[in-house]
Amino acid sequence: MQFLPVSCGTWDDPWFRSLDPQSRWLWLYLISCPENDYGFIPIRPDLWNYRCGVSIADVPEILKRFEADGRIAVERDMLLLINALRHRHMSGHNLSSALSGLASRYSVSYPVLAGLTAANNVEQCSTVLNAVKPTNTNTNTNTNTINPPTPLNAKPTRIKPVSRSLSEVLAELPDECHSAWNQFAAMVASQNTSGTVSESKLAGILTEILTRGKDLPAENLTYGLIAATNKPAPRAGYVVAAAAGYTPNASKPRQSSLAMSQSDLDERLQREALRG
Repeated sequence: MQFLPVSCGTWDDPWFRSLDPQSRWLWLYLISCPENDYGFIPIRPDLWNYRCGVSIADVPEILKRFEADGRIAVERDMLLLINALRHRHMSGHNLSSALSGLASRYSVSYPVLAGLTAANNVEQCSTVLNAVKPTNTNTNTNTNTINPPTPLNAKPTRIKPVSRSLSEVLAELPDECHSAWNQFAAMVASQNTSGTVSESKLAGILTEILTRGKDLPAENLTYGLIAATNKPAPRAGYVVAAAAGYTPNASKPRQSSLAMSQSDLDERLQREALRG
């Protein structure tokens, strides 16, 4: 089993302390997740939602914050942790072998990130090698010592996280759900003081609805959107929970029970929404 220790100093890092709870959870996940290949991590909002509870809709904004703060760089569906080696405990003699071939593994598919890590890791390699450099108590001037590489002054290139447009996500929504979606989107906008909502926010919400409700019929998704609009509840979790609880083909007693237990349904949906 692979272990990626998290430094205790993370908790006292002013930058980390400035993050909101969801951003903190995602950052802790990124620096310790099993798919972390010396800083290279595939962007998987659905997996992150499952493993650490971060909302899929919030992932683009969180990544933008990390990138703006110089903590990550993004190229299409891959991100690179800047200064990734600071989050790994390695001895100097294992460092060069661990880094050998790292850039070449990603140079074809992710040339920008591969270029960044080549320069970035040289600087970190110097830091680590200096930290483990043995003290020379021998007066013999011919004793071999470690000569770390010269650090390169390279600043990461700003790469905006790539997110899907609203039109692309809408193309996956069943046609019979579009009217209910339009009403839901209008409700989401009305919940903001400005009375508007960005397309990227709506795209994130709809992506989460379609991901979590991928096995639900279109009729259920329509019901969930209408229920959330009437609540009003501008959250993907509420939509999916309402859709999952809808039984259009049930017997009349079941339908009656569903219709008269709106307060019970709201209570259950509220619990689900807290997870979304």
